[in-house]
Amino acid sequence: MKKRIFLLIIFIGVFLLLPSIVFADIDTLWTDIFASPNFACGFSVLEAENGDYIFCGAYQEEDLDNLMVGRVNSFGDTIWVRIYDFPFQGLEQGRDIIDIGNDDYIIVGYHIVNLKWDIMLVKVDGGGEIVWKRFYDFGADESAYGVCQTRDGGYLIVGRTSSFDAIGFDIFLVKTDSIGEVQGTYLYKSDGMYEAAYGVDTTADGGYIVACESDSASLLRFDADGNLLWKYGSGGMAYYAVKTRENGEYVAVGAIEREGYYGVYYNLKVSLVNDNGYAYNSRDYGPVDYWTFGYGLDITGDGGYIIAGNTGDGLLNERVYILKTDGDLNELWSRVYGTDADWKYSAARSIKETFDGDYIAVGYRDEGLWLLKLGEVQDVVPDDSTNIPNNYITLTSYPNPFNSETTIKFKIPSGSDNGIVDGDNISKPQRVKLSIYDLFGRKIAQLIDNNLTPGEHSITWNAKNLPSGIYFYRLSSNNKSITKKMVLLK
Repeated sequence: MKKRIFLLIIFIGVFLLLPSIVFADIDTLWTDIFASPNFACGFSVLEAENGDYIFCGAYQEEDLDNLMVGRVNSFGDTIWVRIYDFPFQGLEQGRDIIDIGNDDYIIVGYHIVNLKWDIMLVKVDGGGEIVWKRFYDFGADESAYGVCQTRDGGYLIVGRTSSFDAIGFDIFLVKTDSIGEVQGTYLYKSDGMYEAAYGVDTTADGGYIVACESDSASLLRFDADGNLLWKYGSGGMAYYAVKTRENGEYVAVGAIEREGYYGVYYNLKVSLVNDNGYAYNSRDYGPVDYWTFGYGLDITGDGGYIIAGNTGDGLLNERVYILKTDGDLNELWSRVYGTDADWKYSAARSIKETFDGDYIAVGYRDEGLWLLKLGEVQDVVPDDSTNIPNNYITLTSYPNPFNSETTIKFKIPSGSDNGIVDGDNISKPQRVKLSIYDLFGRKIAQLIDNNLTPGEHSITWNAKNLPSGIYFYRLSSNNKSITKKMVLLK
C-alpha cells in the first residue's frame, strides 16, 4: 500500500466551535479541542473504571513533539492534561494506551533524538504521574504503534524496525516483563521496503494477533512464544486495528487499494477471520474515488462493531468517518463530521464503546487534538410530525418556551405495535432513557433511566438553577429515539 503524505494546514480562527456546529448532529453529545501553538494529535483513548476518559497523543510546540496524555470526565470537563518534556532534547508521540488495572496505564510510542528513532514505553498513574519510562535502542530505527498486556503481566509491543539487517523497515515485536525489561524480540520480513505492525490483541490461547502492513501479509498470528502460526492478506491491503472476538475469531479494520475513475483510491476494509487464517466475511465501505481509512475499532455490546477513521479526496479535505455495523458487517449507520466551512482536515484514530452505551473517539483537527463523545444514531421523528405511526415512541413538552418548569410527556408503544403477538410480551417493560443536553451537547440531567411499561408517561423538569437558553431533550426506547428542542426563558 502506498504511504499517504498528509499536508497539515494550521487553522487560524476561533478556538471554540459555534454552538450550531457542535450540535450539528444529534448524536454528537460533546466535543473537546486541545490546541497547541503548532499541532496536537490524539491517537488512542479508553474509558477508566470510574467513567472518565483517558487519551494519549502528541503536542507540538517549537517544532518538537512531546508526549501528551489527558483525562476528562464523562461530561468532557478536563481533569488534567500532561505534556511530558523529557530531560533530553527530542520528539515523542504516544500511539496507544491500555488500562492495566488499579488506575494505572501503559503508553507505547516512539522517541526521536538526532534523527534516531527508539521505542518508548511509559507507565503513568491515574493522576498522570510517570511511574517509570523505558526507551529501547536496537541499533538503527524503531517505532511502536500498539501494545497489549500479556497473560504473565508483561507487555507485547508491535511496530517497525530498520535494525537486524532489515530491508527498509520490517515488522517488529518486543516482549517485556511487567516493569518493561525486554524478554525477547521477533522480526517479520518480506520483500517490501516498508512494513509495520499497528495493532495487537491477545488470543484465546495466550498468543497474539497482529494487524499490519506488508507486501505479504495484513494479519499475523503468533503463539505465546512468538512463533508465527499463519498470515493473511497481501500488498494493497493493510489492517490498522484488530480485536479477538468472544468465539476466538478476529475482526480487523484497515483499508484496501482500489482502481477508480480518477485513479487509485482506498476503501475502508473490515474482515472477520477465523483462527485458521481464513477471512470468511469481508466488506468495503466508503464512497468510490474517495480515500476512506479505518484506524479505530471496538466490539460493541450488541455484538456489532464501531469503527473510526477518515474519508476525503486524499489531499486536504479529510473528515472524521464513524461507522457502525452489526455482527455480520452490515452497515447500520455512518457519519462524517466536518464541512469545508468548519475545517479542512480531521481524522479519528481510536474509538471505544462507553459504559453508558455511547462512544468516545479521539483524533485531530487543524487546531489540535479532538475528543468526541457520540451517542447511538437512531431514527428521529421530526418536530412537525402530524401522523406518527403507532410503532414509534412520541415526545412533547409543555410549556415550551418555559420559565422554570416544563412537563415532558411521552408514549412508549406496546409489544403488539412492534409485531409481537405473544401475549406475555405485549406489555413487557422496556428500558427507557430521558436525558437533557445543553446547546454544547453536554448531558446536564438524566430524568429517567429505568424500565417502564408501554403507555403514556410524563415527568416534570425543574430548570430554575440553569441559565436561559436552548436545551435538547432526548428519549430512547426499544432501539428508537427522539430528540427535540425546548427554550428556557427567565
